[in-house]
This record gives sequence, C-alpha cells and structure tokens, in this order.
Amino acid sequence: MSTNAPRVLLRSEDSGGEVAVIEVGGGARPPLHHHDFDEAFYVLEGELTFRLRDELFTRKAGELAFAPRGVPHTYANLSGANARALIVCTPAGFERYFDRIAARIAGVEPPPEASKPIPEVTTVGPAIGAATTREEKQNMGLGTYKVRASAAVSDMAMAADFYEGKLGLEARESQADESRVYECGGDTSLHVYESPAHAGKATATLATWYVEELEQVVDELTSSGVAFQRYDDPVLKTDEKGIHELGDGRVAWFSDPDGNTFAIEEGTAR
Repeated sequence: MSTNAPRVLLRSEDSGGEVAVIEVGGGARPPLHHHDFDEAFYVLEGELTFRLRDELFTRKAGELAFAPRGVPHTYANLSGANARALIVCTPAGFERYFDRIAARIAGVEPPPEASKPIPEVTTVGPAIGAATTREEKQNMGLGTYKVRASAAVSDMAMAADFYEGKLGLEARESQADESRVYECGGDTSLHVYESPAHAGKATATLATWYVEELEQVVDELTSSGVAFQRYDDPVLKTDEKGIHELGDGRVAWFSDPDGNTFAIEEGTAR
C-alpha cells in the first residue's frame, strides 16, 4: 500500500456513535484479531489479501470484504503494488486508533476526539505472510525451519558486559567461553561469538527486536548505558531519542562495542 497516513473521513461524533469511515494506506499487516464491532473493507486501489477465520481470499479495486464482530480476521497487501481501502466500522470508536497513528506520522497532536477510549482488540494469530503463506503454498527448502541471527565480536567478555549487562539478555546455562546464545521472545535467539577478524564488519542491521512500546524500551536501555544512533538524513531522520518514524511504525538503532548494528521496532515481525 502507499505510505500515506490514514485519514478519518467520518467519526463517532458525526454519526451518533453509529459508524466510522477511514481511508487507509501504508502497508500495515495487522495480526489476526477480532473485536466487538463490524468492519467492512472497500478496496479503492490495487489488491488486498484478506483472512477471515481460516479462509484466504483477495479483493480488488471496487470489491468489498466484510468481517463480522467477533470473527478473527486480518488483511495485507501481498501484490507488491500500491493499494488503498476504505474501512467502515460499526459501531464507531476505532477511528481514534487511526487518528493517533496519523498524528504520530505527521508529528502533531491528535485531535481531541482521539483521547476517548478505543474499542478493545484481541490478537489471536500472526499476520498474513510468514505462517499463513507457508501453509498455503507448502513451500519447500528452508521456509519451515527456525533461523537464528549471529554477530561476531572481538572480545567475548566485553561483549557479555554489553549484551547481558546493558541489553538484559540471558545466555543458556552451558556455553563455551568464546560464544553465547541469548534466548529471546517467540522461540528466537541471538548467537554472539568471538571472531576478531570479522567483528563489526557488517554494515547493515544484523537483527531487529519487535516491541510494543518503543519509547519505553528506548528509555530503559538508554538508562542502562545503550547509545542510540542519531541520523540527520531526511530518509532516516531520528528525534532526540534516536527514534525514526516509519510510514506505519517507529524504529531505533543501536550498536554493540564492535559496531554491530541492531534495531528495535514497534509492532510485530513482518
């Protein structure tokens, strides 16, 4: 989808709480979820893939998908082209969530209406993509196996001070002196090993942690001595805390003592 921020076209205050209409774009892939309001999706441009319970289907421009209240559903743009859609929520209230996203992207305060409560949303499964697509296409090769990120460091003792003392990671009980495997959420892990000849040679982000409250995690790690990167480039510009606004989320980068770069992103892994 495009990188446009969502636009609330009709809100609760204008419809007596009956209906809200939002135009969305930006490529969000929400996890499988349900809530206590009906949701209709009218595709304006491009093509979207929907999941309703266990059924996967697509809708193109001019077509509608409907998710009744209480039924697990989600959507994603898997086409590689731009897409836009109107979301119609009945009753209204969830448009306040999109108000807050739009304000965050624009760097302004959300409208007063957005401060009111947002209807509860319950996550019950992953976003369309990794697990669903794998099951649907029955991919061969490595697609069904676990993967682990690795980082080379020049001195394991110095690295342990950083990864354990500052990042708060815990190593498995049985480890060689020159290597650590740090368990992370979702049955994932980070392998850190001593290799002075290769330490810090990677120029791109090695791994990303996905968190719910990015600013809170950044504050906690900063207080532990982690220094977040600051960028002035218009494409990657960060604020004073080192947080960069994405089209549909936020991200911050930091490096270990050898210069290996890692990221923390708000949301779920895509």
